Amino acid sequence: MKFQTDYLFRALWASLFAALLLPGFASGQAVSMSDLEQRDEIWYENGGETPFTGMVDESGEPAGRIEDGIMVGRWYGRHDDGVRWITDYESGEQRYHAMFYDDEQMQFEGWYANNRPDSIWREWALNGTLVSETHYHNGAPEGTYTLWNAEGELLYQAEYIGGQLDGPVGWWYEGGQKRWTTSYVKGERSGTWTQWTRDGEIFMQSEWKDDQLVSRFNPHKHDL
Repeated sequence: MKFQTDYLFRALWASLFAALLLPGFASGQAVSMSDLEQRDEIWYENGGETPFTGMVDESGEPAGRIEDGIMVGRWYGRHDDGVRWITDYESGEQRYHAMFYDDEQMQFEGWYANNRPDSIWREWALNGTLVSETHYHNGAPEGTYTLWNAEGELLYQAEYIGGQLDGPVGWWYEGGQKRWTTSYVKGERSGTWTQWTRDGEIFMQSEWKDDQLVSRFNPHKHDL
């Protein structure tokens, strides 16, 4: 009898604890997003006048929590193709987003500030190799943008300032041979643009200023 009494007591305490932490749990059910509507960035139950507070459940899986009409904490979901995602919210604004090839392997992650991309965004190939890294500030690229192939070889690299290309830009063939290099100033091509064949020969060189072609030199008249 003592075992049964202890079990019932623990179960009752666990239910009370959950109800205190998750007000939506106390109602005994969660709602679907189809049961809610957003007005002026606040979530309400359809036709309701009071901002919704509670848990949201999608397809039998906990999706996330809304407090006083605002998304908070970590949300979970799956795209139509089955790709799992998570998003962290703070006071209704996105702070972090990630997607996964499966429940463990990361496919993509990025951070937000003021609901705009911010800080570092990364993407991985199915084999776990980093294939993309972008730096953002206030929604615009800022700093180095880099692409690799699934074997980790550098393919592309560029510099951004204020969302515009500004600085050296390079593209590589698979295997490491340079394909072309150029440079930009405030979003306009400026300076020398050099292109190479896969064999490492210069295919073409041209000079640019203020995004206008100034001169061109083609030492080898053959295709890339």
